[in-house]
Amino acid sequence: MEIGYPEVVEIEQLPNFRHGSHVIHISSISSIGYNVTIFQQVIIGGVSAGKRIKIGANSVVTKDVTTDSTIVGFNRIIYHENFIKFDNEKIKIC
Repeated sequence: MEIGYPEVVEIEQLPNFRHGSHVIHISSISSIGYNVTIFQQVIIGGVSAGKRIKIGANSVVTKDVTTDSTIVGFNRIIYHENFIKFDNEKIKIC
């Protein structure tokens, strides 16, 4: 599998591409933290993605994303206070 991204993207650790790198676009002014999972058909535009992020299939990310978050759809960011243990009371949907 060949993964392509601009040389000026700051990447702490190569993201986990769960279904391969099928049509994933990462803007040249982005930064990606470690332990990031990116599904297929994703566009990341000039943002900073923190650590332990999951970016769902067909997502568009145009806002900075903090650590321990999940992104789905168009900038639908779910922030997790405790990413390891699932608890509805600790999830804020913005």
